[in-house]
Order: sequence, then structure tokens, then C-alpha cells
Amino acid sequence: MAKKKTGEAAIEAVVGAPTVLSFGCFNNVCVAAQDYPLHLGPEGTQVYLCALNTQLDIVFTGNSPFVSKTKEFSIPYGSCIGPEIVAHTGANTHFKFDLKCWAGCPVTDRTGPEMIVP
Repeated sequence: MAKKKTGEAAIEAVVGAPTVLSFGCFNNVCVAAQDYPLHLGPEGTQVYLCALNTQLDIVFTGNSPFVSKTKEFSIPYGSCIGPEIVAHTGANTHFKFDLKCWAGCPVTDRTGPEMIVP
């Protein structure tokens, strides 16, 4: 018979490790530090959104991938917000968003950045 998990180990077994997504101006372009598309993790995953070297705004152009249904985030320079919890959306659901870095570097991704719930 398998041992029953308790405490933090049980929570991590259910929702997995948190996801941290970082954004900023890199090589004079406003992008995520990770390659697109950004993977949020499955339903229940805690997501932290971080602004590395500029204040930034993230605005989802359709539905929000989060339980809170929040579609607009403003993240101060050098800080993180969250956790936002990934909602039940179905497999391989894509969430497009607009990104604005207040340092003035442009977004050059022609297809628009997106986050995916696997």
C-alpha cells in the first residue's frame, strides 16, 4: 500500500512546481526570457510573472488562462506578481497576449506571443 503524502509534498504532487515567466528588454526587444510559446503548466499550477529590467504590461487578447480571469497585468520594474493559478482549459489551449515594456523597446514577434496550457 502506498504511503499517503501530507503537507507541502501533497500540494506539490497535485499542482506541480510553480512556473516563473520573466520578461524584459533583451537586445533592444521586449520579450520573454524563455522561448515562445510559454508553457504555463497544467491546471492548478501557480504562475509568477516577473519584470526583469523594465516595468511592463501583459494584456491577454482573448480569455485569461487563470482562475482569477484577470486579463491585464502591470508589473513594476524588478519585481514579480502572483501567484496566478492556471484554470482548467483543456489540453493545448493557447492564450495570446500583448506585451509592452515601459523602457521603450519594441515587441517584434509578428504572430504575437502566447502562453499554452498543456
